[in-house]
Amino acid sequence: MDYKKTIAALAVAATATVATAEIVSSSVVGYQNQGFATSGYSISAATFVPVSGDRDEMTLGEIKVNDDFVSSYISFLTTGGATAKVSFGGKTVSANYCYWFAGDDPGDGEGWYLVADEDATVNQNNVSIPFGTGYMVFRMGDEPDAGLVYAGAVDTTPVTKGFANSGYSICGNCSPVDLTIGDITVNDDFVSSYISFLTTGGATAKVTFGGKPVSANYTYWTAGDDPGDGAGWYLVADEDATVNQNDAVSLAAGQGFLVFRMGDEPDATITVPAAL
Repeated sequence: MDYKKTIAALAVAATATVATAEIVSSSVVGYQNQGFATSGYSISAATFVPVSGDRDEMTLGEIKVNDDFVSSYISFLTTGGATAKVSFGGKTVSANYCYWFAGDDPGDGEGWYLVADEDATVNQNNVSIPFGTGYMVFRMGDEPDAGLVYAGAVDTTPVTKGFANSGYSICGNCSPVDLTIGDITVNDDFVSSYISFLTTGGATAKVTFGGKPVSANYTYWTAGDDPGDGAGWYLVADEDATVNQNDAVSLAAGQGFLVFRMGDEPDATITVPAAL
């Protein structure tokens, strides 16, 4: 990662939608309009913390949308992932959130509502999102210009994520600059766990290795493992660790990814570097 990027580069969106940033006091603030090239699900992550700088204050209401984000929605903000459920109207419903504009005249103000809340009666803006946590965005096919708008302060401290549950969790590049997978580090307990689906193919993503299409799952080899090409990230299919993937896999600003935490590695963590 090039830490000498200009301040303006801190606000370049994940899909090349240009934004701006400025210095306010001692903080760097900015905004970013993140679009989605394909319809269906993508994974996203917020790229700015609240201006207060307190990551714990990150809520769904901190995320805004552009005018083309109408029927698209955000999903699975709870630990249940794709099977997440919440209670609404006495029923258990999917945790899918759509955005109502002021012009829609919802009963409880502009912002995020459960898709199941067809009358927009219960504002969900206060749903907590731990900074660095990713979420699914479902972009409707007839809304190619739909985007999320992130604004706030640039985080100046690396984000270390642990995983309370085994299996898949959603994380993301929570900074407004592009990274590569090699910028992500792990602790000593991250051994057999892995990162998945960093390409646009999502859960079905494949890459070519050894002349065969294999799943795009990446595990971390330490220097002590003596891989042939140095410590870092390798395809799980690369059992001899011969092809280092550190700089080959890009991770755009705000791009999300999945982390599969093995059941016997409860203390495994990853760390995403700060932009500054």
